[in-house]
Amino acid sequence: MDRRAFLGALAGLLAAPLAAEAQEAGKTRRIGFLSFDAAGSETAQQQQRLLREALRRVGFDEGANLLIEWRFADGKRERLSTLAKELVHLNVELILAAASNEAIAAARQATRTIPIVMHLANLPVESGFVQSLARPGGNVTGTTWVSVETSNKQFQILKEAVPGATRVANLWNPTMPEAPMYRTWNERAAAMLELTLQFVDASRPEDVTPALGRVAASRPDVLYVATDPVIRSRLREIVDFTIERKLPSMGAGFIFVRSGGLLYYGPDIPHTWDRTASYVDRILRGARAMDLAVEEPTKYRLVINLKTAKAIGLTIPPSLLQRADQVIE
Repeated sequence: MDRRAFLGALAGLLAAPLAAEAQEAGKTRRIGFLSFDAAGSETAQQQQRLLREALRRVGFDEGANLLIEWRFADGKRERLSTLAKELVHLNVELILAAASNEAIAAARQATRTIPIVMHLANLPVESGFVQSLARPGGNVTGTTWVSVETSNKQFQILKEAVPGATRVANLWNPTMPEAPMYRTWNERAAAMLELTLQFVDASRPEDVTPALGRVAASRPDVLYVATDPVIRSRLREIVDFTIERKLPSMGAGFIFVRSGGLLYYGPDIPHTWDRTASYVDRILRGARAMDLAVEEPTKYRLVINLKTAKAIGLTIPPSLLQRADQVIE
């Protein structure tokens, strides 16, 4: 080979990776999003907004270099399996299962090869989604948050906000996969503060109204509202109930206090979406889900809705107000 031919061949070899990189940079990536919540609900809108913002910060912009296949089950458990299979059939590069173990389970049942990114999974090891937080194994990884420490702190804040409280009603969905552990943690947290805890069941959206009737009949001092798609589907009704009854409330989801609930203590939700987006970014760039450790939240927030406190005639202790990360007025 003469010198000119050699240099031409060498230039071609050097240019190949650059061309491939340029082609990759211009490629539109396709991911799936699976949620138990209702399309168009306040929760769904928050999920979409925060995810889009978080993905944009790591270089993925929906409509430019990213296509997101959005799927919402509208609070119907039986739809999750069908929607998960749809995403697999579309050959998405990964599935992001948002804020419910039911969505994660449906995605995992639909595929053991497409990466699945969990957003705020409850007890992912105990639920069988991952082998351990440090070494997930399989095709599932992401973020988690429920812990006994969080439950303890939530009940402590409730007691501090309403010092005279002795009876707590806990509105929850007993069919959620993590229900046994959730119940144990809340019972222990209540017992430590000498609070009597009553669980009020709502397994389907249509169960929420009669459940609130049972809450009213039992006349608790405070209401603790679990974070669950079934419960979230009737969020407006629950908030209106607490204000009408002048009942102090703690919601396990930030959307609850923003909608008019009294208190929230838990992960900084925008930050959890940033962490979730980082998994999407790393996987789309070639990382394997099995090699990415599951993360627990590192930022927590106490949010107090002072407008609601005034509406129900409750004076929040100054010491609690001073510790709040956000006060809604």
